[in-house]
Amino acid sequence: MPRIPRSLSIRVELTGPNRSPDRDRFLKLVKHIDINPRIASLLEKPTWSVASLMPPADLDKSEITREKLHHLLRLSALPPPANEHEESEMMETLAQQIHFVKEIQKVDTTGVEPLVAIRDETTDAQHERQFTKESLAEFLALEEKRGKSGRIRRRRDIEPIPPPDTRPKRLIPEKMDDRLTDPFALSEEPGFEADKKRGQYFVVRRSGKDTEQPG
Repeated sequence: MPRIPRSLSIRVELTGPNRSPDRDRFLKLVKHIDINPRIASLLEKPTWSVASLMPPADLDKSEITREKLHHLLRLSALPPPANEHEESEMMETLAQQIHFVKEIQKVDTTGVEPLVAIRDETTDAQHERQFTKESLAEFLALEEKRGKSGRIRRRRDIEPIPPPDTRPKRLIPEKMDDRLTDPFALSEEPGFEADKKRGQYFVVRRSGKDTEQPG
């Protein structure tokens, strides 16, 4: 690979502690990295800028009229502009937004599968969202057949009992001490007399006067 005669290095940005053995070792490795001249020439002459998506200075604003602006405000249940200056600013902003949307619509999306929703689309996430017979067992247990035709009816006098969660619970190391076998049992140790927090729970201590019922 050809080398660059002039000194051209990559700026390194790290996060974490200011000084550590791993950080110092990494800085020594990436302190001087020569870049291929072809890559350097491409970086010096950008071929695209985000400014190209912005409307030009001589943008034709005749498409956005005063009547259209007030019509859109009424459809959106928004208050009309207070004065002419605010109205002109709204029309200019709306023209810029329409120009931006038109530029986005020019992008070729052939073969790109649209997202169903903004959510986790991994296989594990899809498996968790699936309805299975085990997840519906509490509701199926409330169904019973009635009559000669065996019509299925749901019993409403019994609350559904959710099935036990057999999935392993994810334990956080920082909260290992918060796991309590009996969270509602008050500690008898002297160190917990003035402590209002017991693991993940807050303990409210009542005096004898609070528990007495007025006669």
